[in-house]
Amino acid sequence: MDPAYLRLFEHILALADIHDDPLIDKTTGFRMDLDELMTEMPVEMDISVNSSGLVFLGSSPPMYYADTSIQPVYHLMKIVVVAEKNDSYGNAK
Repeated sequence: MDPAYLRLFEHILALADIHDDPLIDKTTGFRMDLDELMTEMPVEMDISVNSSGLVFLGSSPPMYYADTSIQPVYHLMKIVVVAEKNDSYGNAK
């Protein structure tokens, strides 16, 4: 796989990495808790097959925005991450 690309599952995990800790601005007292995060972005895909037939998927944000005679094909990746809510006993709802 081209080294400019992440393996697709690594790309998805990095985008889905939201923390349970609230974002707090101590100066203003503003607090924000994330319940859901949605991102939608164009990606370039790299598909390769090794000698035993195993398929590897790679992805990257578009690397070049210059107009050329042959434009790459961008795919749309949409990720929705929903926080898991716990009850007072720590059990997922």
